[in-house]
Amino acid sequence: MPDVESREGAKSVDEVLAEFDCRKEQLVKLSDATVSLIETILKEERIAVQSVQARVKERNKLRSKYRKPDKDYKCLDDISDLVGFRIITYYSDKIDQIAEVIGREFAQCGSLEDKRTGKLDSFGYSAVHMDCAYSPSRLEITEYRRFAGSRFEIQITTILGHAWAEMHHQIGRA
Repeated sequence: MPDVESREGAKSVDEVLAEFDCRKEQLVKLSDATVSLIETILKEERIAVQSVQARVKERNKLRSKYRKPDKDYKCLDDISDLVGFRIITYYSDKIDQIAEVIGREFAQCGSLEDKRTGKLDSFGYSAVHMDCAYSPSRLEITEYRRFAGSRFEIQITTILGHAWAEMHHQIGRA
């Protein structure tokens, strides 16, 4: 894929960052509301998790991601993980159960991405990623209406998968 400057119809990095700056407050509100909603859903389903974490993408990470030459991003909305959630469970056998509940409660904006290693005797990042949005029925509820058109990524992993991801991110920064 070409650099941003040569991608036909693509906004410049500065335009994308300016739009992100304008939308950041709304993204934080989406993050806060969705963490609470996910926690409520899992509690109602009687699924115990270690935690539900959230983050709004950092500006410098957004810049790097948008500029990646192997991607064809053209605008801010092409990036689905501006807001990201990580549901951390104790045991790997809960990942599929949680993914099924999330798939039922949110609209999926693409196929589930299974990043589990598949080997019981290996250690590394192991998670399911889902590109989601609020479902049409949930958007009819007043407090969620403001999130129409917003997408976010939900990662479902174990405590060990989370630890691996955190270590990997730190090593990547070194």
